[in-house]
Amino acid sequence: MNIIQNKYSKLVFVFGVAYLISNFSIKNVFLGNSPRINPYAGQNMMAKATNFWSKTTSLIAFKNPFTNSSNTGFQNGGLNQASTSISSDVAEALNAPLSKVSQGVYAGEKNDVKVFEVRIGEIEYLEYTFNIKGKEIKIKVPKGQEPPSQQVLEAVYK
Repeated sequence: MNIIQNKYSKLVFVFGVAYLISNFSIKNVFLGNSPRINPYAGQNMMAKATNFWSKTTSLIAFKNPFTNSSNTGFQNGGLNQASTSISSDVAEALNAPLSKVSQGVYAGEKNDVKVFEVRIGEIEYLEYTFNIKGKEIKIKVPKGQEPPSQQVLEAVYK
């Protein structure tokens, strides 16, 4: 009986790990729920790791009553600004105020670094249905824009 429970617990563990890996890949490695790989996946993961490390060290420094308030532990923790994948110009540009360009699209620039943000919830879409290789594909297109042609979609969904 112990062996059966052990097999099932291993199976549940493997399914859990597979779910976590696939969920992470969908959100970080692939572009917009498509089979295309994000060319900036490595840079994005490094930025997330750096951000996580920065927040963690800041939290530890904040919670530690024995450290000096001016010492966050970030400089002494072995991670300096030169070793991060994001330069200071990019970090400043990411914190720059954004101006509304159109409905749901915001942009900003600082130190010749351009930043844009698309807020999907603010954009009104029209949904079009295409038949590609016998499958029904639904495409959301922002109002006022032309939908892609059948040939373009066939090239995308090879």
